Amino acid sequence: ILGTLLLSENALEFNADAKRLLKSPGGHVIPRLGTQYVTLIESDRLDLITSARKWRGLDFRNFNQLKDTASLLFTKELGCRLCSLEPKNITERLAIVEVDFAEDKAGELPQRKILRARALRDGTIHAAVFS
Repeated sequence: ILGTLLLSENALEFNADAKRLLKSPGGHVIPRLGTQYVTLIESDRLDLITSARKWRGLDFRNFNQLKDTASLLFTKELGCRLCSLEPKNITERLAIVEVDFAEDKAGELPQRKILRARALRDGTIHAAVFS
């Protein structure tokens, strides 16, 4: 999982406090709306730096079964930018959550959503990129 998260760092919780403590009557919340997207990508370079391989006659490839595929990873932790990994989109950008910062409250957004997507090309999905 790579990218930027719309609701990271308790955005809705802090937004509720800010509206209560800082917003004047008749004031507006800016930005009002936000949409979190995800794109499934293939990147041979990402696979190369995040997968175990053979080394000096030792085969470490079975360790790939233990790879953490659910944690958020920032490319700066890998010492690179996403564009340098030459990503190829497997899907279009998919909207996964829409937020109204003026109305929505923490805990009220759906915790789960099933999406259907058509693959744009054959390939291996190496990451879900959030934007």
